[in-house]
Amino acid sequence: ILAIDITIELDYLGNVTADDERVGNFGVTYVLDFEDFDAHEDAINQPGTCQNRNADSFTDTALTFDDFWRYSLTPMIDIGNAPYLAYPPAEPEVGTWSVSMDDECDTVLYTGHFTWQNLRDCNDNDGGDSYTSVVSDDNWLNLTGTFYINIVSPFWYGKGDMGFYRVYQILSQPFIIAVSNVVNVLGSTGINVMTMSVIAVYKQEEGPESNTNKEINGDFRLILLTECSDYMKLTRLDTDPFTFTAAAGSDIDQNVFTMIATDPENDDCLDNKGFICSQLWQIDADNVPCTDETGRDFSGNYGLTFRPQCLGQAGEPLNTHCQTFLQEHP
Repeated sequence: ILAIDITIELDYLGNVTADDERVGNFGVTYVLDFEDFDAHEDAINQPGTCQNRNADSFTDTALTFDDFWRYSLTPMIDIGNAPYLAYPPAEPEVGTWSVSMDDECDTVLYTGHFTWQNLRDCNDNDGGDSYTSVVSDDNWLNLTGTFYINIVSPFWYGKGDMGFYRVYQILSQPFIIAVSNVVNVLGSTGINVMTMSVIAVYKQEEGPESNTNKEINGDFRLILLTECSDYMKLTRLDTDPFTFTAAAGSDIDQNVFTMIATDPENDDCLDNKGFICSQLWQIDADNVPCTDETGRDFSGNYGLTFRPQCLGQAGEPLNTHCQTFLQEHP
């Protein structure tokens, strides 16, 4: 699964001091997110989609700004419960967080799990641009971002929301999820016999809303490039197996996929490289539903089947070499 898992242990903070104050009058909370907390632009009751809190916890009209910093004297029991919003329910809109405490004198434990698609859906409370970015080159598809932990307090106590916060950053950790977009098949000598690369993924068509859940169906296509040694090519029948096992959290069903058999226009090698047989293949995913709750997540394991076929006439050196290779590597 393309995902990151996060485990953090933090001291349990009830209140803090600031400036020349000797008494801890300032409320305090931890903000865990994939974007830094801006002391002027952000609001503690308007978290980003992947933050360790949810805006729904702050919608009760009876709540005051001071209530946002309430903490429990029995955190082992109350941590993560709605009345104590300094450590609110860890229920982000996207991905998963959990918060716990083993005993009264222990640290606070946060654990998080975010898939590739979750990370792409991390943004601010207004649905702005993703906090992460994806960059690709000839060999790698890289998702990059930064994970932040901030200690946040109101600018002053007893004054309500002044539009400013005190922010102390304790962690800024860049991360990368790198996916090779080339699959290699090696011969016994270590020489590449076949490589497979994803060269395009795109949406074919988007349909109208199909029901009251605002479900929208779309058609998608993935284009693969295979490159073999020049003494063989690949073929495929409609009956050859194709399997897809969805990653955890994905609602995509294998039945939406169609692995296209050998295309009559691609039943021979593309004449683009000497000593290599290049071919194009397509995988279609039709009528894939998308809702506001689930989105679309194609993460998972794909099983593809090809049939190697030796080129040239029987008895020719390259054909004989190919037949020998296939016998030794059934």
